[in-house]
Amino acid sequence: MSVLDTSAQPITLDEYTRSIREHYEEANYHIVDFGNTTLANNPAGKIAYTEKTIQHQYIFMSIWTIKSDTRYLLSYVARSDEYPKGLGKFDEMVNSFEIFNKTVDWEVYRNDKYGFEIQYPPQYSVKELEEKSVISFCPLLLLVPCFQEGCKNYRTPLRYNF
Repeated sequence: MSVLDTSAQPITLDEYTRSIREHYEEANYHIVDFGNTTLANNPAGKIAYTEKTIQHQYIFMSIWTIKSDTRYLLSYVARSDEYPKGLGKFDEMVNSFEIFNKTVDWEVYRNDKYGFEIQYPPQYSVKELEEKSVISFCPLLLLVPCFQEGCKNYRTPLRYNF
């Protein structure tokens, strides 16, 4: 995978896709698949081509998109006899790829246990409360739900330090 900031030399997806095709045609690669697809719910381009070395033939596949002046490119390569074995995993990786809108200077909280991410401003903080995760959003003494034994009225105070 590669990520490239294109803001210094903006390029559209169509322009980039056209340049990819021209490059591989001029280099006399054997293109076996070329066209449009989607990547992270965005319009995307794709190419698959072969290249032969002295010992083996390889198949390369790349899928790319451009969003907010950033180019995202995912690639897969394998010997032609091994290519089908790994293609399914590559497809799964492509299908799981997400591009999220990062708010400048905001932090990202990721919870792998429950499978989510959320962005929050830098003046906020994340506090882990045993198996619970709380993202605080004001510098006051707050009451948050507590679902553990021993919590009076099922609520417990948390103090956030900023």
